[in-house]
Amino acid sequence: MDYQQELDLFQRGMDALRGIYKCHICLHDFSGYMVENIKELPVNHLNPFCSISKGRKRGKNREEQCVQFDQGAVHRRLARKAEPFWKVCPFGIIEAVIPVFLDNRNIGVMFIGPFKSDNIGKLPKGSLMAATRVKDLKIAQAGKSLPPLEVEDLKGLLTLGELLAVQLEKIILKATGTNREAKDRKQQIEDFFDENFHRNVGLSDLAAKLCLSESRTYQLLKEYFAQGFSDMLLERRLQQAAKILRMSMFSISKVSNMTGFRHSEYFSRVFRRRFGMSPRDYRSSEK
Repeated sequence: MDYQQELDLFQRGMDALRGIYKCHICLHDFSGYMVENIKELPVNHLNPFCSISKGRKRGKNREEQCVQFDQGAVHRRLARKAEPFWKVCPFGIIEAVIPVFLDNRNIGVMFIGPFKSDNIGKLPKGSLMAATRVKDLKIAQAGKSLPPLEVEDLKGLLTLGELLAVQLEKIILKATGTNREAKDRKQQIEDFFDENFHRNVGLSDLAAKLCLSESRTYQLLKEYFAQGFSDMLLERRLQQAAKILRMSMFSISKVSNMTGFRHSEYFSRVFRRRFGMSPRDYRSSEK
């Protein structure tokens, strides 16, 4: 299938799920891939119940409560284990939470709901419950109009949600193409040096992280940064050393050790070559 056919299939799947369960679907994008590349996706909780629940009362912003729950408790749960689960939000309604993946990374989440709270007590063990609940007559009345979620539907709805998430990954892959792969590879390399500049690492360690051969990894370093591994590592160490010198009073030998240099004499020599002055003079120079 081409991109448009994949997108049409995804949209038909959403329509079918909405029709069966009388619910809404929205997506929260952690990475920017969905919003940047697929304009047709629903990215907000646009349904009558959420519109009522997020209104203001007595100066308290209920929308902020919703956002804090979704960006706090839900994200923490996904960080521990990225798998589908049920949640009960601060307004007492039920939604399915379906993680969206790209190359085995959790890049977003799909929310399916809202459903009335009749069967909260029958949700599977491990479902996420908001620590505090908003008590309001208007919200309670609005909740009564929501569709019910039958116990026998719990597993099937999560499965359908996962199928939609798999389809969405296919769409994102086709929408982003090779530019996404290049962006990811470059970021992975930069992350590697940020995380390991103080360690005794080599090209083989970076190649293992990228799941590539050493020769291909070397080619990417030249392509993205016009440098080899040793030069990249040395530059990152010197950059970090310069920051530490300006922001602390650690001794020169301590800074040398903290940034991966075995000998402070060598550190001082390469630092002078890079910055045109000794580490001590650099620290005392005008910021």
